[in-house]
Amino acid sequence: MKILVAALAFLPAAPVLAAEQLACEAPFAIDATEQSLAEAFGRANVVTREADGPEGTTLIATFIHPDDPARMQQILWWDEEELKEPSSISVPPGDISPGGLAVGMSIEEVEAIVGHPFMMLGFGWDYGGSFGIQGGTIPGLPEGCFLSIQFEPTAALPEGTDEGPINGDIEGPPDLPLLRQVKPVIEGLTFGYAHPDFG
Repeated sequence: MKILVAALAFLPAAPVLAAEQLACEAPFAIDATEQSLAEAFGRANVVTREADGPEGTTLIATFIHPDDPARMQQILWWDEEELKEPSSISVPPGDISPGGLAVGMSIEEVEAIVGHPFMMLGFGWDYGGSFGIQGGTIPGLPEGCFLSIQFEPTAALPEGTDEGPINGDIEGPPDLPLLRQVKPVIEGLTFGYAHPDFG
C-alpha cells in the first residue's frame, strides 16, 4: 500500500481549466451569429438544435462545446431563422460573467458586487430565484448588455416553516430572514441583449 501511495504521488495532476472572463463583445457581441461563433470556436464545436425552454416550450438554440459540461454554452437568438442577434448566452460553471459573477456564489457575494438592493422571484418554478441586472449599473456590464442570475436554495427550512414568503410567482428583496436560512447560491447565469427593435 505504501508503495502504491508513493507511486500515485508522482502521477501528473489532472489539468485544471482556468476561469475565463466573458464580456459583452466578440465573440459574444450583439452582432454575433451562428456562423461567427463557428468561425471563432470551430465548426465541429458548434451545434444548433431544438432545446427545452421554460414552461414546456421548445426553442432553437446554438451550443458551443455541447459534449463538454464544463465548457458548454447555450445561445438563444432573437432571430431563430437567421440564427443571429443573441438574446441569451449562458456562462459555463467555471467561468466569470460580465460584471464578475460566477456559478456557486452566495447571495451575500452577489450583493457585495451589485452594491445596491435588488428584487428576485420566489423559488419553486421555472423562473424561480431569478433576477436581472441592467447594463451600466455595475462595472464590467456595459450599457445595452444585461445579466440574468438564477439562485437555488442549498439548505432546508425547519419542518413546519411557512415557505410562502420565498416560494412561487412573487417578487421581493433578497434580505428576508427565511431567504438567508436557505443559503441560496447562483445556479445559472446568462447575459445577452434586448430585442433589436426595442433596445
